[in-house]
Amino acid sequence: MNRTISSRIISLKNNVTMLSPLMNGLFPSLFYILKTKGLPFTEQSAVYKGLNFTFRRSDLSAIKEILQAGEYDFLESLMDGEDAPYIYDLGGHIGLFALRVLSIKPLAKIMSLEASPATYKILRKNQKANKLKCPNWSIKNGAAWKNNENIKFKNSSESTMSHRVDKNGDVDVPGVTYKDIIELHSQDNPINIMKIDIEGAEEAFLCDVEADFSNVQNLIIELHPNYCDVTRIKAMLSRSFSTITEQHDSSLSKPLLLCQSL
Repeated sequence: MNRTISSRIISLKNNVTMLSPLMNGLFPSLFYILKTKGLPFTEQSAVYKGLNFTFRRSDLSAIKEILQAGEYDFLESLMDGEDAPYIYDLGGHIGLFALRVLSIKPLAKIMSLEASPATYKILRKNQKANKLKCPNWSIKNGAAWKNNENIKFKNSSESTMSHRVDKNGDVDVPGVTYKDIIELHSQDNPINIMKIDIEGAEEAFLCDVEADFSNVQNLIIELHPNYCDVTRIKAMLSRSFSTITEQHDSSLSKPLLLCQSL
């Protein structure tokens, strides 16, 4: 069998298997995958542990990483003893990280920040769809950045997890600073978890303003070596957190760090 055809069949099988428990069976998921070939923004409804959400074909890699492969499964232990933990979801995408948290702690106080206007529309749908079960989930459209200027953001038909700040981007997005983010949260309560996955903007967002993490118990950050100075970021984080552990294999191109003050 031709290698290209074989890889396509494997990809088809993997996608159908992944979506099957979210779309009520193999046939609905197979039909969706087949009908959306070449149509990356076709929307579809699904259910994850009793929570409704909408996704696009271009979101499949995010679903695989977060809902199937369990990229953030380790966060369950970080919320032990908290019925309504305070959580920041910076780089909220369509809300999959938030849904993973809310499936465990439906009363969690989550603020999801998403830069891409198109992706934010899906995020808003997902937040509204679960408002009764998860009343404390708030969302905001904006790009985590070093200042409040409008910045260029690049959308594409590729995986929506790779959309990023780009001076040649096709849409303007308002910048949101770290200080702005913190001021959205009650200073009387600690931030139990702050998750940052902002596709290479983490250096400008955190290092250019020397972010204050004194109220952050657990920081989860995905680094993007091709777009930022990882050494600079790690040095800055080490000044605020006593323990930094890598949650992914060190050979991966995008290390995921868990930073804690123990």
